[in-house]
Amino acid sequence: MATSRAAPTSTTKRPGKTPPSAPGTPAVLPLHQRILFPPSSTARPPRILHSPAHSTLDPVILDLIALALRAYVTPWYNGGISRDPDKAFLQAVTAVLVQVIQALEVRLATVDWAELVVRDVPELVAAHYRDWDLATERAGSGSAHNFSPEELFHNLEPHIAISLSTAPDGSSSRASVPHVDKVYLRTLVDHLLKALLPPDDYRAETERAIVRQILVGVVFGAVFSRVAQPWFLH
Repeated sequence: MATSRAAPTSTTKRPGKTPPSAPGTPAVLPLHQRILFPPSSTARPPRILHSPAHSTLDPVILDLIALALRAYVTPWYNGGISRDPDKAFLQAVTAVLVQVIQALEVRLATVDWAELVVRDVPELVAAHYRDWDLATERAGSGSAHNFSPEELFHNLEPHIAISLSTAPDGSSSRASVPHVDKVYLRTLVDHLLKALLPPDDYRAETERAIVRQILVGVVFGAVFSRVAQPWFLH
């Protein structure tokens, strides 16, 4: 009588689930939390915008503030004035910048965006295209044979904050590069801070100078230098 054999059982193990991370593993902190606060801090970043989208936009704004402070404040403050292990100075400057952004948000809420977008912006863009086309048409011919398109455009739309410098670009033509006057930008930002900051914060010259330098270097300087290029819209 034949004996029946039991079917061999498979010894192959199914892959198990990935084990959870060990308890106590530190979570990765946001960039602004690592730059603006000490590692042991339990402080929460301030709310910036009143908009319902603040949960999405606030971290982005705080990251930009943190990067700006790391580039413009931390090198000279931590290097020559104070070690500031609690990063109290960075948090104080951040609070001033947050006040500026909040006040600006309130002002922007009163702007007639429909009139700005439908009437004012198209007029500016049309004037820009018209003058740039005229400059490129006249450059290098007739009485303007010694002028580049950038120079002619600057003559058609002059601005006290913009000056041109001519530098060789490796070809027979001349390259005219616009430069934005930093003194003009600092004055502009100072007037904005006077309108946006509470009087006590505006009278604090050190904080105001730091905030002004950050806005000039990070925001206005970078934006204006590019917008000042005649080919910006092309």
